[in-house]
Amino acid sequence: MRTERSAESVNPADSINDQQLIEAVNAYYHDKDTEEQKEPTSATTPGEASGAPALWLRERARLVKREAAPKRPQPEHKYLLFKPFLEPMNQPPASPPDRGYYFRLMNSDTRLIKYLLEDNGFIEVPPNHTGWTISWFGGHAKASDYQTMTRYQRVNRFPKMHEITRKDLMYKNIAKMQSLHGARNFDFAPKTFILPQEAGELEQEMNEMEDYWIVKPCASSQGKGIFLVTRFSEIPRKEYVVCKYISNPLLIDGFKFDLRVYVAITSIHPLRIYLYNEGLVRFATQKFSLDKVSRFMHLTNYSLNKNSKNFVENTDARDDARGSKWSVTAWRKLLRDKEIDDEQIWGKIRDIVIKTVLTVEGLVFSHMQMSVPYYNNCFELLGFDILIDDYLNPWLLEVNRSPSLNCDSPLDQKIKGELIADLFTLIGITPLQQRQPGPGRANKGITYGAYLQGVMPVSTKKKQVSFYAGDTHVPTSESREEKAILAETAEEYKRRGGFERIFPSEVSINYKSFFELERPYNSLLWEKMGKIYRKNDSSGEVVMYQRGRKQATQRKADT
Repeated sequence: MRTERSAESVNPADSINDQQLIEAVNAYYHDKDTEEQKEPTSATTPGEASGAPALWLRERARLVKREAAPKRPQPEHKYLLFKPFLEPMNQPPASPPDRGYYFRLMNSDTRLIKYLLEDNGFIEVPPNHTGWTISWFGGHAKASDYQTMTRYQRVNRFPKMHEITRKDLMYKNIAKMQSLHGARNFDFAPKTFILPQEAGELEQEMNEMEDYWIVKPCASSQGKGIFLVTRFSEIPRKEYVVCKYISNPLLIDGFKFDLRVYVAITSIHPLRIYLYNEGLVRFATQKFSLDKVSRFMHLTNYSLNKNSKNFVENTDARDDARGSKWSVTAWRKLLRDKEIDDEQIWGKIRDIVIKTVLTVEGLVFSHMQMSVPYYNNCFELLGFDILIDDYLNPWLLEVNRSPSLNCDSPLDQKIKGELIADLFTLIGITPLQQRQPGPGRANKGITYGAYLQGVMPVSTKKKQVSFYAGDTHVPTSESREEKAILAETAEEYKRRGGFERIFPSEVSINYKSFFELERPYNSLLWEKMGKIYRKNDSSGEVVMYQRGRKQATQRKADT
C-alpha cells in the first residue's frame, strides 16, 4: 500500500478552476523538488554553459598532430571527411580561411555544430546567404526553405518529421499503425490517451484501477511540465498526453534510468536508417520507490536531475560507468557481466526505431515530393528515449527532433562530438572540386521527376522473381537512377563510422507490409540485400526482432 499519494496535497474541490489546479500542481512539485535540489552556484552566468573540462581531449590533442586529420581532404576523396572538435567547448576554434565551404545556423545556437564545422574549415554565413552547403535548423523548416536548394546542399530536416517528435502526434501515428497492422506489432509504447479528445476513455480507465499515470505537455521537452497522478481529478482540462506509468523499470543500484539513442535518417526513398552505436544512459538521482513522489526519482531527464543535490558529475570520459550519466557502451558491458543478452535488447531497440519511422514514412515522402528538389537534400538526427523494464523489454517514451548537443561534461563531448563528425561524414558532402561538370561527369542529381516516374505500378514493368517473393517485383534492367541509388547506398555504408545501418538490412522483408505503398527504390535495395544475404547464409532464414511481453526469456533482474 502506498504511504504517499502523488499530488495528494492538491486534493482539488469541485469548485476549483483549471488555472488554480495548474498552479497547485506546479506548487506541489516545486516544493517537492526544492527539498532535494542542490544549492545554486555562481560559477557561470545563468543560462550559459561553461563547457566540458575535456581533459581527455587535451591529452588527445597533444598526441594527435593536426596534419593527421587535415581540414580538407585531398581532391581524390569523393566526399568530405569530418573530425570531432577536440578542444574544450569554452575555447572556440580559430577562424578558418575562406575555402568556399559555408554553413548557416537557423534558430539554433548549438556551439558543438558551430565549432565542429569551423574546425573542419566551414565558415558561418547569415540566413539570407545562398551559397551554403549545410543548413542546421533548431526549429521547423518551412516549405520555402527547401524549394531553392541545389543538388549539393544539405539540411537537417525532413518535412513532416515532427509527426513523430511531437508527443501527441507520435502516439496518434502509433495508434493508427496498431489499428491497421495489429496492436502486437506496435506494442512498444505505453498505453496513452490524448486530452481533451480522449478524456472520457481515460477517466474510465483510471476509475477501474488505481495506478500511476504520467502527464506530459504535448510539445514540451527537458521534462518541463511533467507530473504524476493517480486520480483523474488531478489532471487539468488542458492539452496533455497521459501515459500509463511503467512501474517496473529495470534498476541499476536501485536507480531508474533511460537510454538516449541517436538515429540518423539519410533518405526517405529509398528508406535508409542508421542507429549510432553509442549513446547516453541517464539516471534519476533518488532511489526508485512507488511509495514516494519526486521528479528526481521518477524522471530521468538530465536537464532536471542536474539540479539535484545527489547528481554526480562526469569528470573523465574514460570513466564512463560512474556518476549520473553513463555511456551506452558501459551499460551494455554491465548487462553482459550480469549474463544478460544485451544484443537481444539492442535488436528490440532497432525494431522500435524502424517501426516508429514507418509510422510517418508515407507522409514524409508525399511532402518531399511537393517541397524538396532533390531526393538527397535532407537528413535528420533524432534522439530516441528508451526505457527498459525488468522483463528486459524496451519502451519508447518519446522522440526528440533536436536532441541536446550541449557538452556539459567530458563524456558528453566525447560521445556527441564523434556523433556529429560521423553524421556529417555519413550524409556525403561533395568537395567543391567535384561539383563542376567535367569529362564523363554529369552535374545532375536524382530529382522528384525520377521519383514520380518510379512510383508507377511496378506491374507495368518487366518482372523477375524477387527475394521477398509474393506479387512484388523489381525491373530486370537498372536505369541510370537505379544504378546511382545502388552506388550511393554502398558508398554511404562505407562512410558509416560509428553508425549501424538498420534499414535496409537482411530483415527488411519483415517490414514490407508496414509501408503505406511499395516504392521501387526500396524494392531495388531489398532485392540486392536478398542476394547478398542468400549468398552469405545458406539457410535463407530471416528472423525479425521479437518482443516478448508475457514472459521474459532472460532472467528478471535488478542489476
